[in-house]
Amino acid sequence: MKKNIIIALAACVALAACTKNELKPVEVDQQITFQAVVNKPSTKAMLTGTSYPTGSTFGTVAYKVKGDNSELYIPVSEVKYYNTSSPAYWSTEAPYYWPKESGSSLTFYSYSPFNYSETGTKTAIPVTAAATGLTFENYSVKDHQQTDLMVADKKDNQTSNTTTTNSWAAGVPTVFHHMLAQIVAINFRTVVDASATPDVVVKDYANGRDGTSGKEYKAGDKQFVVTGVYFEKFYEQGTLTAGDPWSWESKGSVTDSYTWYSNENGAKFIDGKCTPRNTYYLVLPQDFNDDNAKLHVKYEIHTYTNANDHATERMDVSV
Repeated sequence: MKKNIIIALAACVALAACTKNELKPVEVDQQITFQAVVNKPSTKAMLTGTSYPTGSTFGTVAYKVKGDNSELYIPVSEVKYYNTSSPAYWSTEAPYYWPKESGSSLTFYSYSPFNYSETGTKTAIPVTAAATGLTFENYSVKDHQQTDLMVADKKDNQTSNTTTTNSWAAGVPTVFHHMLAQIVAINFRTVVDASATPDVVVKDYANGRDGTSGKEYKAGDKQFVVTGVYFEKFYEQGTLTAGDPWSWESKGSVTDSYTWYSNENGAKFIDGKCTPRNTYYLVLPQDFNDDNAKLHVKYEIHTYTNANDHATERMDVSV
């Protein structure tokens, strides 16, 4: 009996070895990777140039499309940069592979960053995904001034990584676009006729004098002093629908005011200089009109009667 069992086992081992040797090699599954770039550089300190920073992460979602049918293939996932192999690559932490089903392709929607960028937070930006795109419901720009929200171009009909020389890792082209407006400076000029734009004639109403030694004011000189710049009645919360194309379809009902600059003492303003500001301010893209956001400016006109004395006219305008 024992002899029969040993012979049977030996036959099984021989059969398994023979079958393994006769197997034909199959195509290796190709992991889905990404190529991430930024369409236009930002003047903000946190993101410069067009290279997507390898220390950051972004979000992506993919749908498998075959004919008229579409199904979720990659749920909303964080994409990171992996440089432990050569070449380095962008990929989801849990790897996904290109489908081999004939006639099918993938459609990708990506956004950046995956987490809000405010210091000390690791909170994922809430997003709803659908086969038609992404929705960021009631996004608050005021609460997330450090977060440069971006959305990538929709990429459809994708079936494999883009191949380059000796590089399997050059994957889905992911080109990000800034979704917010950024105020970086406000410039004022004293002109002869503002309606003559673009051929505005700039005029120095102080006639080259600024009150310093050798440039004492004379009767009739005028100097303009900006004392405050404010934004009023602007939306700071809205819903972004990001598909093909993308748009801020709803601004919600949250409005606010913001002080860009305030100086009651009013350092004298000389033509061509910016109102002092050392940083940026992000706002929701929106229209400026009679019922919506306005730029509110306070300034003084100093008309000199002699080198030391002047009359003061205070102006308060909204545009």
